[in-house]
Amino acid sequence: MRKIKVFSMVCLFIVSSTLKSQKLSTLKDYNWESSPNYIQYNNIDEPIIAVKDKVVIDFEYNESGALVEYYLEHQAYILNSDEKIEDYNKVYIPFTSSNSVLIIMKARVIKENGEIIILDDSKILTSKDEETDKEYKYYAYEGIQKGSIIEYYYILKKSPSYSGKKQSVQSTSLKYNYEFDLYSPTNLVFEFKNYNNLEKIKLDTN
Repeated sequence: MRKIKVFSMVCLFIVSSTLKSQKLSTLKDYNWESSPNYIQYNNIDEPIIAVKDKVVIDFEYNESGALVEYYLEHQAYILNSDEKIEDYNKVYIPFTSSNSVLIIMKARVIKENGEIIILDDSKILTSKDEETDKEYKYYAYEGIQKGSIIEYYYILKKSPSYSGKKQSVQSTSLKYNYEFDLYSPTNLVFEFKNYNNLEKIKLDTN
């Protein structure tokens, strides 16, 4: 059994008294690559390989001056076993309409031969938890073969949390190409705490 060291970070921020008008979310033009270079990982003998894990948090002020948070998660996995194909033929996203708004959901399958199948809206479904009565969105993948890549991303708009947030980086499977970006008005002050020698967050002065 492979030993996994859990890499994570905690982010805290304080809002200063100065409010500044902001443009629409930086994520409004986000899109995946039309021809991603995931093929380089196809020769790795593992049942599942995470070849992209990107998280973006974008804080903006809306037209009325209230602070809002846009959250993006972008994932891609190579599935090399029937068990993992079964596990990932449905991918749920942590969305509940009570505290967030779903801005966009996109999903696709990339076959070993390079063929790309984009899931249409009919493959994006809703389920309800009978105990909590909460609704959840999920992708319903079909026709996945061994060696195929499933890829998806979504963007949520929600009220920001002021008590900090923990972001786990490592998982029980191999993972490559982890990215974390945070966009913010200049009057917000952030503090980060990284664990297990995770690379420190760097300020982009541009």
